[in-house]
Amino acid sequence: MSKKVQSKFSVIWKETYRRNVKSAGFIFMVLMPLIMFGIFSVVFSVISGERAKANEATISLVSTDNALVQAIKASPIKLTFVDVANEQEAVQKLSDSTIDGYVVLSRNEQNDISVTLNRKATSKDANLDMLRQVVQAYRLNEKSVQLGVSSDQLQALTDVKVAFSENKLNEVALANGTVQIDDEGNAKDNLRRGVAYAVVIIMFMFVMNYAGAMGQEIATEKGTRMMEVVLSSTTANTHFYGKFFGVVMVLSTQLLCYVAMAIPAYFFIDTFKEMINQFIPNVDILSTISDMIIFSIIISLIGCLIYISLSALLGSIVSKVEDVAKVMTPVTLIAVAGFYVGMFALSMPNNPVVRIFSLIPLTTPFVMPFRLAAGTVSIEELFLATGISLLSAVVILYISVLFYKTNVLIYSDKGAIKALKQSLMLRKQNKMHKS
Repeated sequence: MSKKVQSKFSVIWKETYRRNVKSAGFIFMVLMPLIMFGIFSVVFSVISGERAKANEATISLVSTDNALVQAIKASPIKLTFVDVANEQEAVQKLSDSTIDGYVVLSRNEQNDISVTLNRKATSKDANLDMLRQVVQAYRLNEKSVQLGVSSDQLQALTDVKVAFSENKLNEVALANGTVQIDDEGNAKDNLRRGVAYAVVIIMFMFVMNYAGAMGQEIATEKGTRMMEVVLSSTTANTHFYGKFFGVVMVLSTQLLCYVAMAIPAYFFIDTFKEMINQFIPNVDILSTISDMIIFSIIISLIGCLIYISLSALLGSIVSKVEDVAKVMTPVTLIAVAGFYVGMFALSMPNNPVVRIFSLIPLTTPFVMPFRLAAGTVSIEELFLATGISLLSAVVILYISVLFYKTNVLIYSDKGAIKALKQSLMLRKQNKMHKS
């Protein structure tokens, strides 16, 4: 590439980069994780606070069984109890908002206890889980005395448990006739699924945003009839690669911004670490997700390049900016289909449909992360999918460049298909003239 061509290429990509980076859409996309983190933190704090308040609600107990009432009050329940003489007094206190609700403890003909909470629709929530356990233990003790069961025998009966577990076996070890458990536990599995979900969501947003940006970049210049002026001072290839590289650099900038925000968010923000540890306690996060994160990012970036290249080709077909949305519909539908197959893969990663879609370049970025999270993809299959995606990205980029030179100079209101046919005919004519 000569210095003159390099200079024009640099001008094109820098202008494309500058225009997109300064746009409101880009700024919103970059700030969105911070906004979502802020919203999630507030919601998490509110929910945690409400749960704590529910455990400390103020209630009254309505029952003629004083022994049961005293047993409940003597238990380590955090609920605050307000004494009442009868249900009528409890209703009055509830009406005055002195209490958050009242619990009616009654017995049936078999002497079994029923627990009923009565409260206003606007009353504070009350968590009765501990109260139910106390009542259950109280009734169990009554029954054991009635049947003549000793406390040791009762404890032996209540300690009876049936353990059920599921193991994931290493496929390589199985092929060698040995059993090797690969199960890392539910916490790690949930973490990997959560990361896969996040990667797919971000990938979908990137595709919708940057594929649209690439199509708009080209269609805007073509729609304003600027393309003839642009191509009079530079080649179609230089213009295409400049636009393409500019959009890719915008994408890279957004990724770097996310990385810059993620590192301090994990290591220095206590709220973030508290939220993670509550859902996945005692798990080494980096060692659990590092392998799948690396491959998911590689596959996702290749997928973005495929969609951007395809969008450049489609954007060069239309004659008006308003038609970009129409011509981009197939790309959008493919991305949506891949996204929904990915959601399906979340629960059934071994399904044949999921396995097939994980190897199709346009849907690989949406499906493969879930298969990686579930550990259902072999290293050979992973490299095969990556290789197919990379080869497809190169082929689609090459085809887009080939058609770009003729597409950008064709102005037709007869639709994208006819414009593409016209471009093919023009290419054939150019080849005949050259020969």
